[in-house]
Amino acid sequence: MFTVQEVGQEFKVSFSLVTPEIASRWLEKNGSNRPIRKGQVRFFSTLLREGTFKTTHQGVAIGTEGQLIDGQHRLSAIVETGIPALLMISEGVDPKSFGYLDCGIKRSLSDRVVLDENDHFRNAKLTAVCRSLHTMESMQNQKSSRGATSVDVVMATYEKYGDSIRVVVDDIFFSLTKDIRQSFTCNCRILAACILLHKYSPEEGLFFAQGLLTGVAAPSGTDPVWLCRSHLTKRRLTDLEMIRRVFWAMNSSHNSKTAKHCGKAEAPWFLKNVKNEEPEAQEEKETLPSL
Repeated sequence: MFTVQEVGQEFKVSFSLVTPEIASRWLEKNGSNRPIRKGQVRFFSTLLREGTFKTTHQGVAIGTEGQLIDGQHRLSAIVETGIPALLMISEGVDPKSFGYLDCGIKRSLSDRVVLDENDHFRNAKLTAVCRSLHTMESMQNQKSSRGATSVDVVMATYEKYGDSIRVVVDDIFFSLTKDIRQSFTCNCRILAACILLHKYSPEEGLFFAQGLLTGVAAPSGTDPVWLCRSHLTKRRLTDLEMIRRVFWAMNSSHNSKTAKHCGKAEAPWFLKNVKNEEPEAQEEKETLPSL
């Protein structure tokens, strides 16, 4: 433990293993903080359960009268999971410093993940695609994907799907014109769906991604990939609505089916118990939640 003295203020800084009991005591004196954000607590809880929580200079700040000034989300996660964590503790902090906390620009996930240190746009796109892939994996495994996605999850996803990501994102997506790259057909979740298909079936995945993203592989107006692409470009849909139509196109294309209208599917053919919904000429307006 050491003492820092600046502008007449003296406070102590130490590293301590914070147990659920200690965290609960500190949270009892949490009176003037902002409302606790459940998503942030879930984020830290997930890190603790997975054993990927990291000790940083951002920990807990205790005021001169014992009140909690900073660290409520980390402490809440410790209480929720019952798992202790090593945190940096600052004690004797001037309560007036509360107004100067968290005033900087929040780092986005792509700011914290480095998949391409030389190209910020590519780095941001890869990060968003990996996040979408993780969301789809969680849905497949019937696990909740709510809360923030950690850096470790993004890196592990990129390593798992690296070859397919390079084909769909680098070879196809980045070869497109800027206008096409900014269209709905190049939504990160749609790219992620194409990557999933390529992972399971490289040849079929390559053909599907080229047809959906560029339109070059669609032979006629009854081709499911062409119908899906046309539907995505002409209608403003929620993320989940887009993905269900992409899955339908995957399933219909896999089974060599033709159609007159774009349908929907809950999952792609390479997962079990897949059932396509028959396309309708006049679709009713849907109120489905976003992924």
